[in-house]
Amino acid sequence: MGKSKRFYSKRMKRQKLMKQAALERIHELVKMADEIFPENSMLAHRYIQLARKLAMATKIRFPLEYHHKVCHSCKHWLRIGYNVRYRIGHIKNYASYLTVTCLDCGHTTRYLFKGPACRNLRWINGKDIKSQNSKNSKKSGNKLNSITN
Repeated sequence: MGKSKRFYSKRMKRQKLMKQAALERIHELVKMADEIFPENSMLAHRYIQLARKLAMATKIRFPLEYHHKVCHSCKHWLRIGYNVRYRIGHIKNYASYLTVTCLDCGHTTRYLFKGPACRNLRWINGKDIKSQNSKNSKKSGNKLNSITN
């Protein structure tokens, strides 16, 4: 039993090191794609494709800071001024949203960022929404109590 436990520990350490190396390589590939994009967009798209494949092969999540910079449809790298259009929209009494349009394939993606539809979001612009809502409800409750008394 001691041998199998020691073997399991070594395997876990090896997997952890592989995942760390893969994550570093993904960051490096994305950085290279961002730098090379103005000169050769196809090479940049290839770098992103390799980074995504590496993430899938090592079973790690593609870093969230790059998630919105990749088209959900064609999986191309999105770069402002080259192949993406951003628009801000608003639906009254519902939410504000950001529309991202990939100019390579025409796919549009909408991200909600403000309004009652975003109740599940805890942080917007660095502010804690849930604590603000609880403070506002307490203040309004106090006003009602003072009016009724």
